[in-house]
Amino acid sequence: MIELALVAGMWLLPTGRVLLIGGAIGGGLLVLLLPVWPQILFPMMVAATALDRTGILGERSTLFTLTMFHFAGGGALAFWVIHSLWKRETSIPRLELTIPLLLFLAVHGFSVLYSPNRLVGTVYFFRLMALSAVIYATASVIRNKYWVQMMIGAVLLLAVGLAGFGIFQMLTDAYFLPATFVSAVGANTPRAAGTFHNPNDFGTFLMVSMMLTATFMVQLKFSWKWHPALLGMFAV
Repeated sequence: MIELALVAGMWLLPTGRVLLIGGAIGGGLLVLLLPVWPQILFPMMVAATALDRTGILGERSTLFTLTMFHFAGGGALAFWVIHSLWKRETSIPRLELTIPLLLFLAVHGFSVLYSPNRLVGTVYFFRLMALSAVIYATASVIRNKYWVQMMIGAVLLLAVGLAGFGIFQMLTDAYFLPATFVSAVGANTPRAAGTFHNPNDFGTFLMVSMMLTATFMVQLKFSWKWHPALLGMFAV
């Protein structure tokens, strides 16, 4: 019956309205599933991180620029809280990172007091607080091996795609950052930035992906059949 309704709708209604109805139904189902499986949003959050410059929604601002990461990350945090309250899992995960992270946040918060631009410093401090909450949400939700593989796999696939895009940029001289900007900061040749605003951010994302690839090969003990594919990802 559902299939017949979909076919009839596609035949009788305009394409735009069918897509709108389908998107509304899909979005409603996703909202119903997220309190049960908030893990769904975490690979999306990784994808939104990789978009960076191309994921900006609206105009760039010094204080706050709305991006797709804000939707994915904010949704992940919100549904993590709902899931935790529903399951009555209110304990905070114990991580070895906790003490260094608290010290870093304390130093950063104290530095805001004598910052030349306290408003921007305060905004960045709250950004760090939100990202710290994302770390704990990830540690709380991504627990079994399947979801760990999903998260790392999302990073690896995105990294390979972005690396290929960076190679294309180098071969075609099609850069997001113009050569005049690169020369102004003292570089000799333009550098590929992929979908990122800054080539350094692009390089950081690829370095993290390389470390995760090595983790995949050493810690998760995959079959030897997977090693050529992982080595290929590492090489790209």
